[in-house]
Amino acid sequence: MEIKNLVSISQQIGTNYQYVQGGGGNTSVKINNYTMAIKASGSLLKNMSLTHGYCLIQYPKIKELLTSTVDEKSFNSKVQKLVYPNSPSNNPSIETSFHAIGEKYVIHSHSIYANILNCTKEGQNIIKNLFPEAMSLPYHDVGFNLALALINKLKQYKTIPNIIFLQNHGLIVTTNSAADTLKLHEYVNTKIKNYFNIENGRPNTQHKYDITQDLLFPDQAIYCCSNIAKITESKAAKETQYAYDIILSIIDKNSLTPNFLLKTAKEKLLSMESEKHRQQVILNDNNQT
Repeated sequence: MEIKNLVSISQQIGTNYQYVQGGGGNTSVKINNYTMAIKASGSLLKNMSLTHGYCLIQYPKIKELLTSTVDEKSFNSKVQKLVYPNSPSNNPSIETSFHAIGEKYVIHSHSIYANILNCTKEGQNIIKNLFPEAMSLPYHDVGFNLALALINKLKQYKTIPNIIFLQNHGLIVTTNSAADTLKLHEYVNTKIKNYFNIENGRPNTQHKYDITQDLLFPDQAIYCCSNIAKITESKAAKETQYAYDIILSIIDKNSLTPNFLLKTAKEKLLSMESEKHRQQVILNDNNQT
């Protein structure tokens, strides 16, 4: 039942490119006290099935590793060894670590609407007004460093917040029910759309920024800043360009101030082994080009 719910959630989120672009975003479910199913790295959420697109991993040990391992490379190597031999995939999402911390069901999307707030200097105050119960986490490198920052921030809370905004990255929602998690994700996005009076359909995408230079979020670097044409011309790159254009056009329309990442973030992201893997998936899969 849990895997069926995970597939359903993943397909619903993954078919909406306003929530997920390319191989971005991830979902998970804790099947029992030992095993978590999480989206496989580089796979598409919309393509997940009962036998494809996810990893089975021993998640309690991930929490232990986060508090006992200081080296990211060593951490990733140890996490890889926690994947079950019978897992449909042996490449868990780079964000497996923060999924291990969440409630039973976790949706992490790269929502266009959430990222309007995550990618503006005024966004934090708007988040506090719209979602006073939510946590907002400053930008950290994806994976190990992000999970460590989340653990440290959670020390300020008695329970895990159901809504977590990741600056210059995306949105996490987590509950113990598949239906409630999906409903909560929709609620957050709808509330932001209503706040900015965003109508359905294709909005204006005009702005003055350069996608290869003015970095808002990680997927932009991975899909749009590569020197390999097959990657920058892929479906993932086109969807990422669309998200980037909409976010910045709405930022401009509402006289908000973009909060771009440092120039060094692009080089760091492109050098990460996990992100090289995501690019390689595109190069090997003609369905993503």
